[in-house]
Amino acid sequence: MNLGLGAVSSSIRAVYRQVEFRRQVKLTVEHKRVVAHRTLSASAGTQTRMMDVYVVTATNMSPRREIVVRRAWFDTTPNVEIQSRDLPARIKPEDSWSREVAAHNVPGTPAEALLLARCQLAPDDKTIHSRPT
Repeated sequence: MNLGLGAVSSSIRAVYRQVEFRRQVKLTVEHKRVVAHRTLSASAGTQTRMMDVYVVTATNMSPRREIVVRRAWFDTTPNVEIQSRDLPARIKPEDSWSREVAAHNVPGTPAEALLLARCQLAPDDKTIHSRPT
């Protein structure tokens, strides 16, 4: 009795679909300086205060499949959750979702932070790790 070939073939296809699905989500982190506060006074003129932020972006690389980002965080001790009212976020094909996080809230160097972002996809709770841009 040869039951193995069909079962193996089906399992390989299922694994391939999962790997392909995960490859179609790209998570990146950029280190930027943005204007945090700008004041205008008669005596001092315009004063601008800059702030370092990390911009975390989840990009759906699929041309036809939507994804749902359930949770996003930096994998530090303790975890730094990325707060957003729109989580879980549904990302349309070839679209992206991004949020800024103040750099002083994330421990470690900027080079380390670029690799520490994570996002959890629904419905199977797969975790995607950030990659350098």
